[in-house]
Amino acid sequence: VILNLKLNNSEDLFSLYDTSVSYGATVPLHENVLFYVLKGLLGGYYASFSDKFFYADDQVYSNEEYRDMWEYTLNLSNFDKKMLIFHIAELLTKRNRYYFLSANCAQRMAVLLSIIINEQVYDHYYPVYVPEELFHRLDKIDMQRRLHGKPGLIKSIKYIPSARRYLFYETAALSKEERAVYRN
Repeated sequence: VILNLKLNNSEDLFSLYDTSVSYGATVPLHENVLFYVLKGLLGGYYASFSDKFFYADDQVYSNEEYRDMWEYTLNLSNFDKKMLIFHIAELLTKRNRYYFLSANCAQRMAVLLSIIINEQVYDHYYPVYVPEELFHRLDKIDMQRRLHGKPGLIKSIKYIPSARRYLFYETAALSKEERAVYRN
């Protein structure tokens, strides 16, 4: 699972030119698999935040690695959005040790969101932090806010199928004869 924070700069929520921020380890090209696993678990790599256009993530995740994506649009005030961008700008210059099970992309994004929304997204008591935990926590915060009559945290969740899944959807709609032509 890869976590990216997409900053929707335009009205089009799926704009490929929006800025995407991610956190990950810097791994040398052609790293030995055993070293990769050991260094990832034991903090042998440095990691940092980076930014790029969303189309680069879409290309890699959807079209090359065939991963489905989910876009959570958070209900943030304009002030919170500005503070998020300012804080990300500060983080882009920092390097940290990367630990695959704890100080990973999900944990760093959870800490970042905790600062901005002023609610505990990251729970320091877990020795392992997986991406699914972040999504469960965001859902829980959203539910608690709505339960107390406040605006929810999550404005919307959009499913973005991978290119492969999209191809499967489209070919499933073909007639038997069309599928035979497609396969040939």
